[in-house]
Amino acid sequence: MKRVEPVRKKDQIAEVGRLLRQHNSSPIYGDLWVSLNQTAARVGDALRLRYADFNHIEGSVLNLNEQKTGKTRSIMLTAKALELVAQRRADNPGHEYLFEVDSNRARVNRSAG
Repeated sequence: MKRVEPVRKKDQIAEVGRLLRQHNSSPIYGDLWVSLNQTAARVGDALRLRYADFNHIEGSVLNLNEQKTGKTRSIMLTAKALELVAQRRADNPGHEYLFEVDSNRARVNRSAG
């Protein structure tokens, strides 16, 4: 059985982000990868982030209610994370969620749940 090792080195993390952006038509996958690495948030928590969550941050700290534990966690946002949020907001002015998808299939599945 093969072992899977985590990506730990900065150059490897950057390479995965580059590959995600290169091989996908949407930047959402690369942006999500960068966000997860900058915030250490769980995927489910990152996908629930709304732009409104970033309107009331104090300093560079985002208070995130974790879905799994129910606890509030304070995340220190790096300059890169704040830049990513600003760029996604500028590129997607009609979106409510930070990592919102425009496909009709995603809209049907979200409204069904």
